[in-house]
Amino acid sequence: MFEKKSLYVAAVLAAIGWGAPAMAAPIAATGTTDVTVSGFFLSVLTDNGISASPIEPATASGAVFSFDITGGETDPLSIEHSGGVLFEKGSENLSATNFIIDGVLGTVSANVNGGDDFLAIFDLNNIDASGPLTADLLINATLAGAISATFFDDDISGTLVGQTFGSASTAPSPVPIPASGLLLLAGMGGLAAMRRRKAASA
Repeated sequence: MFEKKSLYVAAVLAAIGWGAPAMAAPIAATGTTDVTVSGFFLSVLTDNGISASPIEPATASGAVFSFDITGGETDPLSIEHSGGVLFEKGSENLSATNFIIDGVLGTVSANVNGGDDFLAIFDLNNIDASGPLTADLLINATLAGAISATFFDDDISGTLVGQTFGSASTAPSPVPIPASGLLLLAGMGGLAAMRRRKAASA
């Protein structure tokens, strides 16, 4: 199942050029990834008195959370973000920050509760690369367990795993090649053309 999903993600990324070695480049620290929280997860929050708020510099408007893109790589695809989400109920809280979208593994990882390690908390599903890259974020066992242990007396993790947390939309931009780099590439191309003509006339 995991191998099949990884192959599907790789095929989609290759189709839009992310997976091609010639397209490999750092990602510019511009733009945002927007996540629209699903009706299912909103009901989990509201029915149980749990609030969700953005951790700066992330912002929120209604059910849509926006996270600034801070960098990453196009090959293999890895999109890094700043900010996060804080879930609270009374004195209990759970945070997830510094999300990383991993296009190879088909996951989204984050620092959970301020920890230094990145834990995969979502699986990517229904990936669409026809416009901005979009995908559903499915709650995995790590996040489901953390939510259950933090806010519930009974273990509800089994009812959360595989459910849709929300849908993400992102359009990362590769860092543009500086003008000097373009001149260098043009010069190298010219030298190669000269060598070919010289070899043909010999």
